[in-house]
Amino acid sequence: MKDKKFNLTGAIAIAIAVLVLIVFVPINLIVGYYDKVFDMTPSKKYTLNPKTVDILNQTSDKSIDVYYLSKLEYFKDAPEYLALYHTLTQLDERENIKLTCFEPDKDADLANSLDPSGVLGVQNGDIFVKCGDVIKRIDHNKIFQTSSDGTFQYAGEELVAAAIEICTSGSLPTIYFLKGHGEKSITESYDIYADQLKANNYSVEELDLSETKAIPGNARIIYLAGPQQDITDDEKGLLESYLSAGGSLSMLLPPCE
Repeated sequence: MKDKKFNLTGAIAIAIAVLVLIVFVPINLIVGYYDKVFDMTPSKKYTLNPKTVDILNQTSDKSIDVYYLSKLEYFKDAPEYLALYHTLTQLDERENIKLTCFEPDKDADLANSLDPSGVLGVQNGDIFVKCGDVIKRIDHNKIFQTSSDGTFQYAGEELVAAAIEICTSGSLPTIYFLKGHGEKSITESYDIYADQLKANNYSVEELDLSETKAIPGNARIIYLAGPQQDITDDEKGLLESYLSAGGSLSMLLPPCE
């Protein structure tokens, strides 16, 4: 038998060209119409990871607003920012999440509504997550971090997922200043420090254990700042239980014998 060469000229070439037009052009048109994106990267870097999806599913009954303080279109065609683009667009596909992109210098009223006290700070590229009255800011400098070799490391998805989990819990992690023992108040002595804590997405409140009889579950640190009287045995028991469960206590005390 003699080998035969496959001839791609003439009628066969025309048939293949027609087949390509019939099959692939409609598919391309359909995909383009629905703006469908397929993540073909080995690590699925443009797809929400299972932990994020789990958090979103658990909070699907909450109405969540996500604000990106820039125009998202700016990053659609920038390879180094594509991960952020796909994170935000996939969040926007959720029925309970509303994505709003705007430039703070062009919509000052909306920017001020996210930070009415001016404590958090509002900058281009920041992300704000809001659920009810709870707002958490994600600093734009933390979304993309530079590694030791000078490459970009994307951390935006994890930060947004954590912010959603916190905001939907109903309260920010809180720093409590104990009162009821002659301590100095926050407004009297610690207002600047309190503002710094708030700028880092903590709430700052005073706590009177003689009234609450319990330490709130959102407590991250309890400050005992310059008390003039001893705490009670009941308060001691509450604080010891809190510490045993992994809580943190900071005592600001003057030197004594």
